[in-house]
Amino acid sequence: MVAAAWFGRMAYSAGRNWIAWTLGGGLFGLVIATIVFGVGHAISTPFSDQERSIEHIEWTCVAIVVIGLLGWIFTAPLHGAHKTLLGLNRKLPAPNPEPPASAPAKGKPEGTRSAAESGAGKAVGAKSKADK
Repeated sequence: MVAAAWFGRMAYSAGRNWIAWTLGGGLFGLVIATIVFGVGHAISTPFSDQERSIEHIEWTCVAIVVIGLLGWIFTAPLHGAHKTLLGLNRKLPAPNPEPPASAPAKGKPEGTRSAAESGAGKAVGAKSKADK
């Protein structure tokens, strides 16, 4: 039930479909707890009721830790902590909107071209020696 509430709350705060995440979290918690308890009972042979209750408490703690760790990994897209751990949240410096202007050539004001550069004084359709 705690896993279902946790998954649902994370999805709700991330603006995702919280109903689907709640159902998925509940099923996830049940499946993982069943696997952990099944393995725990399979590898132990208690000889008394006291041993059985101690092992039951141990496997309950293991199930809580496993559900917590795997649940955190599976909800990483909702809380974004994986980006921080992988360094994907670093802010890059803002790009310069314009490159720095180069120094104008000596003797000419910036933004002006000579008559030869601009093609002024040429008749339309006339070719110069350089064009031939």
